[in-house]
Parts: sequence; C-alpha cells; structure tokens
Amino acid sequence: MSKQIYRGWFTLIVSLLVLSTPVLADDSGGSGYSRYGLGDLRYFIDSRATAMGGAGLASIPMDEISQLNPASWSGIVRTRFYLGTVYEGFATSDLSHSAYLSHMVFNGAAIALPVSTESGVVVSFGLLPYSRVDYNVISPVTIGNVSFNTQYVGSGGISLAYLGSSAAIGNELRIGAKFNYYFGTLDYTTRQNFTGTEFASSEVLRSNEMRGLGFSFGAIYSGLGKLFQLPSNSSLTLGAMVSTTSYLTETDERFYTYNSATLQTGDTIAAPDFKTILPYAAGGGISFINDRLQLAADMYFQHWSAFHDASGATLRDDKRYSVGAELVPKKGANIPLTQRMAYRFGFFYDESYYQLFGTPINETGVTAGFGIPVIGDNRLNIGIQYSFRGTTDNQLQKDKILRISFTLSGGELWFIRSEQE
Repeated sequence: MSKQIYRGWFTLIVSLLVLSTPVLADDSGGSGYSRYGLGDLRYFIDSRATAMGGAGLASIPMDEISQLNPASWSGIVRTRFYLGTVYEGFATSDLSHSAYLSHMVFNGAAIALPVSTESGVVVSFGLLPYSRVDYNVISPVTIGNVSFNTQYVGSGGISLAYLGSSAAIGNELRIGAKFNYYFGTLDYTTRQNFTGTEFASSEVLRSNEMRGLGFSFGAIYSGLGKLFQLPSNSSLTLGAMVSTTSYLTETDERFYTYNSATLQTGDTIAAPDFKTILPYAAGGGISFINDRLQLAADMYFQHWSAFHDASGATLRDDKRYSVGAELVPKKGANIPLTQRMAYRFGFFYDESYYQLFGTPINETGVTAGFGIPVIGDNRLNIGIQYSFRGTTDNQLQKDKILRISFTLSGGELWFIRSEQE
C-alpha cells in the first residue's frame, strides 16, 4: 500500500475521532416549529454551502463533495471525503416567555471516488441528515381547582443514505444522478403532570417510523462563457436539479402510560402501515467563476402542500432564494495562510413549509465562513449562519437561529499504483 493511501486513511481516522466527539450543550433542544411536518429540514449539509447562503447548484468544485447537485462531482479528480458536525442555537420567544436552546449534532459524511477523470465519472456515497425534530414545550393549565402541566416533547429525524455518480458529456455538459434511501423515526410525546396526588399523570408517545426510496438528477452547462466572450480564465455556468416524489412507508405506534400513587398501567396501539408522500423538489442556479472569485445565485422549490402524515399536518410549498460569493486571494504552497484561505459570504430568504393558523413562517438569514487549508489537500470549512424566523403574532414564536457548521474535507490519490523500479 502506498504512502498516499496510508496518509489518506490516517487523515480520515483523525477526522472521525475529532468530529464525532460528543459535545454537551446546556438547555439542549430546538425550535417548537419542528413539531410539524418532518421537522426542521436540512438544506445546508456542508459548511461551504452554509457559508454561501446555500447557493452553488451551478458550481463544479474540484476539492469538495457538493450535495446540492450530483453533476458537480464530475470536477473531482482525487478521492475525497468529508465529515461534518453543526452547532445550533435557538433564541426563541413568544409574548410571555423566552429561552435559549442549543445542541451539536452530526451533519453528514460522504466519499467520492473518481473512476475516469477524462469522462468526469465519479462515484459517491454518503449518509446525510434530512430533517430533525427536537423540542420541549411545557404549558401550565388550570381548570377550576385543578392545576397541571401539559408537556410536549419531540425527538428524532429522517436520514438519507445515497449512492450516485456523475459524468461529463463533451466539454460543456455535466450530468449526475443518485439513489436515495430515506429512513428514521420521529417520536412525539405528550405528558400531563398534576400537582396533587388525587389525579393520575398520563403520557402518550406516538412513534412514527419511516422508510422509502427516491432519486435525484442534476445537470450543469458551462458553455455560456463562450457566448458572452468571457476571458479564458472565467466561466459562466447554469445548473439544475430535481428530486423525485418518494412514497415513504410509515409505521405509527402509540404507547399510553397512566401513573397514580399506587398503580401504573399501560397500553399499546399499532396502526396499519400507510404511505406518506415526500414531495418532489427542483432547483436552478447560475454561477460566475474565475481564478479567485465565485459568485452564485440559486432558486429552490419543494411541493410540500402535497404532504400528509398521521397527525394531519397541513404544510405549504417551500421556496428558497440564495446568493453567495467565495474569494481566494492567492493560490500556491508558499503563500501565507491568510491569503490561501477561502472567504465566503451569503444571504438567503426561505418561505418555509411551516404555516400555522394561517400565518406563513418565513426565514431570512446572512451567512459567512472560511475554508482553511490544513495539511496537503485537506481543508477545514467553517460556515456561520444567523437568521430570523417566525412571529409572536397569533400565539406563535419567533426564533433567532445561530448555526456554526464544521466540515473536514480531505483528498488523496488513493488506489494509484506506485511506479515499479
């Protein structure tokens, strides 16, 4: 085995140890909006996309495994991997209460293997978060002389495992496709806790297990530079992607528990399996790239008004708009680190799929971040997002969200034979 392979595996193992180390956060939790639909959706998987406002559908990075468009993998010429984690903090408030809730969680892992660099054939597989449910809400209730607390707790989420490939058709068109497997469990618990002992406390746990298949397709066209007679070191690209409608098999089980001072009883009800629609998504983008600068803008749509689940949640279509920029001042091994770093900025506006009591829940955010060279072709990407979501009208809540994502991306010439002397 060559030194490159040893070094690649060493880097991967160190990445796993560093980024999988659990981090504890006070007041662990998330937003109450994650009670609805499938929870908070994960649009920003890698830190590069986070820092650029989520834009990049038309980008073809050589040193990143972008999850925005599988056609972008065709630019990868080395075996690459990444592993990510994200810190999320929610400063949430309504008309009478406020709290800060936070957690740090896994944010995806992937590997890309070049098969033919001339034809842009790259195979990639990975495990990504798709959505997350995480909330803990307590509501005090008084009826006559009886007082009790109703507690709503949610946890779990949907994950996505994928296997895909890309290819180049000529010099200007790149395509990609991937097979997606969605799976996960969403747990919703409702508890009633009485202050006295004359009433029994109760708990209802609704556990939804989901699994299903889907596909994503993408294309990137890079011939616009010739049309507009751009310099040879610049390009103007168009990108598009679509994810098919998926039908998830859902298993709904409910567990009932009743506690009094002298007795505990329980019951379980399992409903027949049924299908949940995970709606199709489509997006398009444009990107300008030269030796030092990249500018990108995207639009994304997902047909969530077609979604239904066991709770009968009604959602609206999701529409997201993103713009971002990346600047690398200089390139070269002997250049100072601060000039070799990638500096990224972005902005996004999301008409999220949440709509409660006729009130749409929108999110607006600014982003920034860095790509820091580590050793060789390895890079630590840091993405920072600060956004506002929701309103305190109609007994709803307003969230101020801070997300800081860390992605360690590595690249090596794995599986390349050493020359024989």
